[in-house]
Amino acid sequence: MIARAFASLLAQEYKPVELLVVDDGSTDGTRDAVASYGHRLQCLYLPNKERGVARDACLAASKGELIVSLDSHDVMLPGLLERLAMALSEEPEIGTADCRAEFFDEETGSPFDVFPRRPVQGDAILQSAIGNRIAIGSVIARRSLLDHVGWFDEDRDLAGVEDWELWTRCLAVGKVPFVDTIGVKIHFPANNRVGDPQRWTKRSGEPRARSSIIRSTRSDS
Repeated sequence: MIARAFASLLAQEYKPVELLVVDDGSTDGTRDAVASYGHRLQCLYLPNKERGVARDACLAASKGELIVSLDSHDVMLPGLLERLAMALSEEPEIGTADCRAEFFDEETGSPFDVFPRRPVQGDAILQSAIGNRIAIGSVIARRSLLDHVGWFDEDRDLAGVEDWELWTRCLAVGKVPFVDTIGVKIHFPANNRVGDPQRWTKRSGEPRARSSIIRSTRSDS
């Protein structure tokens, strides 16, 4: 999976200045797969501490002003980085922009949902409190905004919704432009720990969130 994710990044017309990988204590051959890319990426190896710690370690090691976080089972579609970066360049005061993500069942090879199904209307911060509207691989963020609101919460109890909690803090600072295109495909293999297509419940036109935990804005990073 991770080779597929890398390939989708390397194929972007808007070339990433730096590619960083955090191996959060994997035991499945990820280290060998990463090593095959040589100098094209930097890899950080950590004992397993879950997603918040891994994502923050990557942020700490990065030097770029625009940040995109892609999970190993995500595929970025051609042209997405350019479109998201352009959305930010058109509104310098905006700190993040996002697009749609399509969820795929790895066993059947078929999509089973699109997220969000429609642009959020009305109060975005209220909508985010009700349920997450931004998939991790479908958003670009300015480093300055992440430094301002604080990075990912590293509490293990938030693993799987740590991105939702961060995007809610970002929305509290300002609006998030929506690029109305499917830009990321998220593949769910049989052993995926984040989600299971067969267990998803559809309510009010959106997939039900896996947790209702929302934390207050952190003052530190």
